[in-house]
Amino acid sequence: ITAMWAAFGITGALLRRRVTGEGDRIELGMHDAALPWLTKQAAKSFAGEETGRMGTRDPVIAPYQAYPTADGHLNVGCANQKLWRGLCEAIDRPDLAEDDRFVDNPARVEHMDELEAELSETFRERTTEEWVALLADEHGLPVGPVNTVEEALSNEQTDARGVVRQMEHPAAGEIDVLEHPLNFENARSGFRSAPPLLGADTEAVLKELGYTDEDVAALREAGGIPS
Repeated sequence: ITAMWAAFGITGALLRRRVTGEGDRIELGMHDAALPWLTKQAAKSFAGEETGRMGTRDPVIAPYQAYPTADGHLNVGCANQKLWRGLCEAIDRPDLAEDDRFVDNPARVEHMDELEAELSETFRERTTEEWVALLADEHGLPVGPVNTVEEALSNEQTDARGVVRQMEHPAAGEIDVLEHPLNFENARSGFRSAPPLLGADTEAVLKELGYTDEDVAALREAGGIPS
């Protein structure tokens, strides 16, 4: 998280330099960088409300969490009333939309436990794949499976985006790597080569810094760098 904020800060400072001709100094703390991710929970605390562990729930939107299915879990995100009513219709639970406890988002947030119990009972009736096919594919609702690591690394979306690719490693042969998520129209991102072996680039780096062949040989003989 700290590195992410640092990248944003560096980008902003570079833009400032370009516009004003003035540089800047960026200072970050890991603690400071983490606290903004508590935005919703912090707002509750500032308002004097009790905070605590919520699992996958969202503190101010409901339903917005993972629910158990017949064989796994399903993420459901209904961020507005239209989506909520669409969900109730799609799962054949119109009674939930008319229930005073769930009639609007403030009411659903107030009765999250009851809402979770009702939806969990319904979602357990089918598999995750069946719910995704019905709710996402047929009704266009914002739901998705909770994948295992293996499922996340190997699925239609991952393959289509080219997130995992193979490259040749000098010792391990062909290896799988996670590609960089940024894609530029006019520039290339991602890895150009496999991770180097220990000391593979040491000599080249030293020479770039001005060390002579004799200097490198002396360092190697003294055990300062791998032979």
